[in-house]
Amino acid sequence: MPAQRTTPSATPQPRKPNHVRTYQACESCRAAKLRCDLGSPDAPHEPPCRRCLRTGRQCNFTKTYQRKTPKPENPPSPRPVLDPRLNFASYQQVPLSQQSVNPPKRTQDADDTEDFKFVRGERLENPADALRILCAAAEDEDSKGREEPTFPIDYSVGTGLWNQWVPVRDGLLTAEEATALLSYFGTHFNIMLPIVPIQLFQPENFPLLLREPILLAAMICTAARYMDMGDSFNPVEPRRARIVQSKITGWLRERIGFIAMGETSSRTIGTVEALLILSEWPPRALLLSDNSINVASTSGKTPANPCKVYDDLSWTMIGLAVRISQELGLHDEKAYPSESQAEWSVHRRHRTWIYCQAADRHASVRLGRGSLIQEMPTGWWDVLGEYSRLSGDETFPFPRVQVKWKDIMLVAQLTHMIGLIQEQFYDSPDVTADLVRTGRFETTLHRLKPELEMAWDIKAGDLPTYDLFDHQGTSFTEDELRELRWRLDLDYIRLYSNAIAMRAAQARVMRRHSASVINSTEGPFIIEAVDAAISLVKYGIALHKKAILRHCPSRAFLRLVFASVFLMKAVSFGAVGQPEQEIVDLQCSLIQALSSASVDDEHVASYLARMLSRVFPAIPTGPSRAAPPEINNTTDMSNIDTSNLLSIFGFDTEISPNAAADGHFENLSGFGYDPRSIVSDIEEMLAVTENFQFELQQPML
Repeated sequence: MPAQRTTPSATPQPRKPNHVRTYQACESCRAAKLRCDLGSPDAPHEPPCRRCLRTGRQCNFTKTYQRKTPKPENPPSPRPVLDPRLNFASYQQVPLSQQSVNPPKRTQDADDTEDFKFVRGERLENPADALRILCAAAEDEDSKGREEPTFPIDYSVGTGLWNQWVPVRDGLLTAEEATALLSYFGTHFNIMLPIVPIQLFQPENFPLLLREPILLAAMICTAARYMDMGDSFNPVEPRRARIVQSKITGWLRERIGFIAMGETSSRTIGTVEALLILSEWPPRALLLSDNSINVASTSGKTPANPCKVYDDLSWTMIGLAVRISQELGLHDEKAYPSESQAEWSVHRRHRTWIYCQAADRHASVRLGRGSLIQEMPTGWWDVLGEYSRLSGDETFPFPRVQVKWKDIMLVAQLTHMIGLIQEQFYDSPDVTADLVRTGRFETTLHRLKPELEMAWDIKAGDLPTYDLFDHQGTSFTEDELRELRWRLDLDYIRLYSNAIAMRAAQARVMRRHSASVINSTEGPFIIEAVDAAISLVKYGIALHKKAILRHCPSRAFLRLVFASVFLMKAVSFGAVGQPEQEIVDLQCSLIQALSSASVDDEHVASYLARMLSRVFPAIPTGPSRAAPPEINNTTDMSNIDTSNLLSIFGFDTEISPNAAADGHFENLSGFGYDPRSIVSDIEEMLAVTENFQFELQQPML
């Protein structure tokens, strides 16, 4: 009898488990109808998803409800269901090894069409929407066979955590140096312009900070320019701090270059904060130059001064920060009111956008250019305030009674006001000249003062006030620094807006050869501007006495110089009520303060101090002057006292502007009234003065 053949079906084969794919979106991605990327759908990692990690949102999942399937005879061991209370904050505080939460599986009968159900629900209104849908579909398909590795976070003390940061891992600096520099930034810089939330400096949130390598590099690079790190034992560069700053700056240049060219993984809220930091505390100019291209020798131009470097870098960094912020949705006010998110996380998102808006507006004011954020200076912060008023302190993440809410909302409101002044008074040179000629600015100035007072009363009226001019004590307290920041912004707006009145009065006084502008119709506005300028100078001196002026953002130094030059004009035209010698003493103290605040020769404060020290000896002092005699074009120019350099620019009314018959100085009549040209005006004034004195020394034919 032949042997019976065995068939494949005769021997039992292990049954291959059916492939069950799972997909679930967090609340944020579901609301935006975007794919929620938790890695491989078969083995997703713990929250946050990629989008929430980039944008700084809370990654919250809710329990899903699915139809029941028949239970197998041998049910598998139960798997934990995703806890709806799990959020990003708890994830940061619990090690990855202790988190075993996975999204629930979808039903077995899901097909390939079901895998892309979220794509069919996408909004398609423009080419960008179409591209986003295609990218989401492609990533979802690619993720079928891809699992993202998860690395446990080392919470041990020492270099374990810092080795996750590329500059430390590559040996650009040690972990101990990085720790000291980070602490230095949080202690001295962030209090002057609190761009970075203080929660990120807390030890329990350090793993979150390590996920923002560019932000970490910006803070450490800034601190390395100011902090003394000892000797490097390198004969080429004896200071260790300069070596560290040079290496970190090079690493930052490479990373920011990748972002500018479209790299996506670093486009996070931390990168926005890093760009804002660099826009106010730029590295040394020599570290930003391209040594491969010798521009100076080929074009015959001298290297740019520190103020020019700061302006160019600030304008570029702020523009990139604004674009990334809009890409992350920080400008969408509807995303802020949420009861499920941690308070400081929500506060970080909305304060980062407001600081972007403030930086963009102040840069446009300083440089005389259009603001990038044109449609959102009005109403955006009003929506937040209305939400706060209607929802109440229990449900709203940043209630009105909190000081930090008052802080950031006052920044938004003052930014809005200075934007309106720029658009109405300084939109273009022609607009400004027409307002000076016709005096139509007075109506706006009459309304501005009560608006500023009301804004201050609402935000700071119930807070204690401090004597900020008191030089006693080692430093300012946190509350004093907050009020000082507010006062600097408020007085700068007062000076910026009312300076146009001084310019209009000057034109009339110089035509009529009058000795003073204080009795003109613009007198009240001039007094307001002079008071603001004196306050700004005093604030700068107070910051120097407390040894914190050197850590101020660069915009503060330019504001102080703007106030100083305006006071020169005010003294010359008799617009100062108090003794002129007091103003002269303030100017001398300010120059000394700026010089002492300089950390190196390439610092903005150092350059401004050198320029002011050249202009300062020309300030006219003494009792009020009598009306000057008429000077015609035949006046002997050799008899003019050239020791007073400002006299030929209208700073001293004893010399008529008609004295310069060739008209070399007519274009300087608006000197000292507009921050967008204050530095270039001083440079041009000094250059023309040296030319003018050289011509006087030549023999007359």
